[in-house]
Amino acid sequence: HDPSPFINHVHYGVFLAVTSILLLKYITDPLISKTPKLILSIFFLFTVVVLFINAGRTGQIVFIAGIFVFFISQYGFDWKKISVFIISFMIFLTIAYSVSPVFNKRVNAIVASIPQIQNGNYKVELGYRLALKIASVPVIGDHIITGTGIGDEMDVFHRESTRLKSVTKTFGHLHDQYLQILLQTGLLGFIPFLMFIISLFREKYFDHTYRSVLFGTLGIFLLASVADLTLRTTLAALFSFTFALFYTAAKMEPVKEDIIDQKKI
Repeated sequence: HDPSPFINHVHYGVFLAVTSILLLKYITDPLISKTPKLILSIFFLFTVVVLFINAGRTGQIVFIAGIFVFFISQYGFDWKKISVFIISFMIFLTIAYSVSPVFNKRVNAIVASIPQIQNGNYKVELGYRLALKIASVPVIGDHIITGTGIGDEMDVFHRESTRLKSVTKTFGHLHDQYLQILLQTGLLGFIPFLMFIISLFREKYFDHTYRSVLFGTLGIFLLASVADLTLRTTLAALFSFTFALFYTAAKMEPVKEDIIDQKKI
């Protein structure tokens, strides 16, 4: 029912995606020697394989997005490299679709669910999350300034929602961090949250590679927030830790000896 070695399969997939970003930092570091790079590359390969064996689509999607953000942040908009990146991932996804029964099944389920959703059947893959988003919009609109309050927001949602009740009645949250914040606190809570995220992208960072790791992790976080609540339980702990770690590392100014050594290299 929930094939994952530990924790929820959605959260586990996100953990693996963040792990892959951190591994890439060291694999692409020119100061790391060949033997550690080889070991880390094997570890990266195993991480990706496990990610696509795992049943969580969210982790697989945010992994691709996070790697892309890391790549752009690290190397800029070099279209030749971007083309190689896209082609490589298309080949990788084709192989994953061919050899991973779980990934194959989940992709086929998504494709099969699209016409059913178009015909009004939301009790299919992706349909439940889409139904929650559609049903929450009117309720959020009625409480757009201050929200419904934190703690009983889903009671208000189930009481006031008039759309797709047969689909949404059993859910304990909206499976969308942005909509959940808007429902709880309205614009008064959502705007500061948005300003916090924007400030992380606008900060001045001294370590270019760790900045790329931070941005890649942010990309994972922001996309995962569309599909689940990322500010609670294990994911909240993951992102609190990684934000603090990567942010601090990226903000550290190099000492004079490091600058001299880099110039020599």
